[in-house]
Amino acid sequence: LFGRITYKNIRFSSRSIEELRELSAASTVVYVMQSRSMIDYLYFNFAFILYGLPLVRFSNGGRTWLYRSFRKKVYGLLARIFGRRFSSHERAFVQTVRSGEPSLIFLQRPVQPDTSNRLYSDAYLHAVLNLADRNVGKKPIVMVPLLLIWDKRNESYHRGLFDDVFGSRQDPGFFRRTINLVQNVWQSLVRAGAPSAQIGSPLKVDRFARKNAEVTSSKRADRLR
Repeated sequence: LFGRITYKNIRFSSRSIEELRELSAASTVVYVMQSRSMIDYLYFNFAFILYGLPLVRFSNGGRTWLYRSFRKKVYGLLARIFGRRFSSHERAFVQTVRSGEPSLIFLQRPVQPDTSNRLYSDAYLHAVLNLADRNVGKKPIVMVPLLLIWDKRNESYHRGLFDDVFGSRQDPGFFRRTINLVQNVWQSLVRAGAPSAQIGSPLKVDRFARKNAEVTSSKRADRLR
């Protein structure tokens, strides 16, 4: 109900949906988003359910406990009470890719320096390259960029104080994304046009790894980023 009210005006082309369906059947998909956003992440979960696409089983985003079913909340709570040890995030990511299930990597967090963002996601880029090198998994690995465009107006070249604090239109922070979400629900779409979901060109990781085999692992991860 929340998804249908909140995301009802977002355009996701049938061509993109069919492309994702074909990729999911033939390969292990690792989705990539530039900046971490639970609002955008929840939209793609909603869209994948709506259009019958496999759900993402791992992401390096925020906590999703609030959005889980009651049964899974109880299971997670009992596991914590009785001291079950969970895998590290990097290990959980590797296990997800090995099993052939979809995953998602956020490359950065909003309004963070480049050094911090590399620490945030470098381990996952190294992991996916290592898996491709060893040809581990049921299917070839394909990375697919996802983008949710809320505001299509041109952005001023000069960043202001508001952009520094709350993020730019290209890399909005939580506050700015929330404003975009409210505008999507309540504003008329005549002036700015409807928000849209887009996918980028799929990247075959095994082919990329072979083409960049001569460079160091750090340089190769930089190129993949």
